[in-house]
Amino acid sequence: MVLKKLVLFVFLSSFPFIGFAIDINEMRIAFTKSVEDETLTRKWVSILKETPKLSPLEKGFAGAFETLLAKHAWNPYFKLDYLKKGSQKLNLAILEDKESIELRFLRYSIEHYLPTFLGYGQNIQADKKLIINQINNYQKQNLDLKTILVIAKFLLESKRCNEQEIKLIQDFIKIIS
Repeated sequence: MVLKKLVLFVFLSSFPFIGFAIDINEMRIAFTKSVEDETLTRKWVSILKETPKLSPLEKGFAGAFETLLAKHAWNPYFKLDYLKKGSQKLNLAILEDKESIELRFLRYSIEHYLPTFLGYGQNIQADKKLIINQINNYQKQNLDLKTILVIAKFLLESKRCNEQEIKLIQDFIKIIS
């Protein structure tokens, strides 16, 4: 009996994502690190794939992590396949939660880095507009201060904002800092 319990414990502890809620902050940190870490990217793709009943935000991250697989792939076919499938998942998550600043930011940041000839930049302006219009409501969306600051600073660094948008974002950063 003790041996059965030990085996069950070892088995379940090797799969921390089974039966446990996903830590959103851990996922955010992992996403940033996954840009340069293929192993971490694959780990999170697997975790999110195996987790039942994902929230729209978790579904969006699942798609975003999958698009990162495109960055790590060497075969052009796989690159495009990962990008297409990941983008579709992210877009479906956005359809479930159209007002989510974080989901829109994920898509904005991915499309920002893609070459325009791939045709994935069609949402940049709409996502930027929604983020800027909703940025003062970040607490209602359960975004912490650190996350909203990352989003605001990325918008500024992306060089895709006009003077009025830059001023709004800078003023927002001053208020919350």
